Amino acid sequence: MYVRVNMLLNWSDEVNLVEYRFNDTPFIIGTILASEPIRGRFYSGKILHEYNGGFIRMKPEVEELVSKWHDIFISLADQYGLSAQEKLSIAEESEYLMPVFSERNFIFVCTRLEMKQIVHKIELFLKSADSLKTKMPEDFLEQLKSALGEFVCKMKGAQMQSPLPVPDEGARDISLLAWRERKDEWGETYCTTYPASFRFLDLSAQDCLVSYEFSFIRENDNFVTKFHIPDIIRSSKFAEAWCEDLNSLVQMGCYPQGMLINVCERGTLDEFIKQYNAARRLNGYQLYNEKTSQAINTWSRYSNRAFIEGRATEDVVDELSNLL
Repeated sequence: MYVRVNMLLNWSDEVNLVEYRFNDTPFIIGTILASEPIRGRFYSGKILHEYNGGFIRMKPEVEELVSKWHDIFISLADQYGLSAQEKLSIAEESEYLMPVFSERNFIFVCTRLEMKQIVHKIELFLKSADSLKTKMPEDFLEQLKSALGEFVCKMKGAQMQSPLPVPDEGARDISLLAWRERKDEWGETYCTTYPASFRFLDLSAQDCLVSYEFSFIRENDNFVTKFHIPDIIRSSKFAEAWCEDLNSLVQMGCYPQGMLINVCERGTLDEFIKQYNAARRLNGYQLYNEKTSQAINTWSRYSNRAFIEGRATEDVVDELSNLL
């Protein structure tokens, strides 16, 4: 992991913002930073693609699988007669095979105090990490501790410069890893939990529209391995082979972005509408987009029980139904 720090002055009418350029950094670190309540200051690694010639660094065997499924998706897209833009969107679904601890480059912008608060929360998390063995697979926990430990060391060695106020001692939870009990509700504000992929979680966190937490799927005290299956292969002969390849990565200790987890989503109704609109615009293609499908599924679950304070329920239902 390499971090380059640049001071930004008068950026977006703010002062004392700092640009942190992360190179060769575990993918999940970017997801964690994007999930912190610092609005609109996370930049996807793809922005750096043209400058450093690569988005993700992977093991050769993983890269081989990604290439294999990229070609399969392109072939299927040709059979469906999709446009060039739609083909690109379909081909990107091969990235579900990329592990969440593979390395990527990205930019994160915040104040020095905000970064120090994030580092402080991660340090507190690491001190109690061994008590979380019931929350996630042990191998995943060890990789997470290693990634977060390196992040803390790099940030302490980066240009934090002059002493800063002590961060809020009450802010102990990493937003993405809070794992508090959440009551399912729908209304002007809402909270809902559903299975989705790590890739979905990362893309959604970057949108900075609503808040996300995640936990592993458990049944009878055992962690269950399930995978997102792209729509283009869902009812085909390729679906079983896809799951076999993703499962092989899990057996190697490489947790793919296509692995399903429980995602807790919290926000307001207006944010939900903005989120759906953002999902619709992603790559200009809807049919095979997990984010769009999840927005539709969420509204389907709650459309018959909407309780909206201070707004006419019928108007909200009409507004969302017209969108979906």
